[in-house]
Amino acid sequence: MVQAWYMDDAPGDPRQPHRPDPGRPVGLEQLRRLGVLYWKLDADKYENDPELEKIRRERNYSWMDIITICKDKLPNYEEKIKMFYEEHLHLDDEIRYILDGSGYFDVRDKEDQWIRIFMEKGDMITLPAGIYHRFTVDEKTPSAVAGLGTPRPELQGESVEPQAMSEVTAVLPWQPPWPLPAILVDRTTRRPCGCLWENRCGQRTTGPLTILKPAGST
Repeated sequence: MVQAWYMDDAPGDPRQPHRPDPGRPVGLEQLRRLGVLYWKLDADKYENDPELEKIRRERNYSWMDIITICKDKLPNYEEKIKMFYEEHLHLDDEIRYILDGSGYFDVRDKEDQWIRIFMEKGDMITLPAGIYHRFTVDEKTPSAVAGLGTPRPELQGESVEPQAMSEVTAVLPWQPPWPLPAILVDRTTRRPCGCLWENRCGQRTTGPLTILKPAGST
């Protein structure tokens, strides 16, 4: 069963648990109230698991890609690890399934406090669109993580300068219900967030400020 707790404020290696003493555990019901959903699955049969297929069918998770997080297999490993741990949010739900290894997803609650979610092999969660979060491996790396998602138009990334943020609305293939600058810049520093975007084919684009637009559009 997944474990979650309120993080301490101590500096140090983010790959450590950062569990305060005494602890402040967080249960599944509290996570559900934040929109975070959890399943325990059999990661050894993810390619033909009827339970996973049922979840994907019911929630329209039509694509899947896999990223192996280790120095030998992930290009620019140190840079990517730092990027994963930058606080950010997404326009869509983020679905992550741990196929091997373990790591931490951190999410902010409604009072802006960090909740750390420890995930290991067989754990799958959905983080709702709009929730601030970050990810780090733990001290037991490597890990293999599957990403799943719903269909959307074929997308490509384009980097623009911060002063061009007002132009973002015109090129997005959908209109989010919140102000775009809150999506595309860091929540505290107001600097571009440089978060990782994914399209339905699992391709990734990054940049100081990334906007998504239909492939082939101008």
